[in-house]
Amino acid sequence: LILVPLIHNQKVYGVLEMASFRAFEEHEVRFIEKIAESIASTISTVQVNERTKTLLEQSQQMAEELRAQEEE
Repeated sequence: LILVPLIHNQKVYGVLEMASFRAFEEHEVRFIEKIAESIASTISTVQVNERTKTLLEQSQQMAEELRAQEEE
């Protein structure tokens, strides 16, 4: 059993858990650790993109409201 934290920029996004009926080889452990870094980076990027999307939508909504107030 191997547990690898999903860490990116010193923030933990989760834990990768893998099991095997045999002991993991050293190269397999290194590979799993690299994959965990990649997964954490991807999760971080998706979260940033979602936050950016939300802020853009809010900004567009506020701009539309201002336009409506100016027309009045």
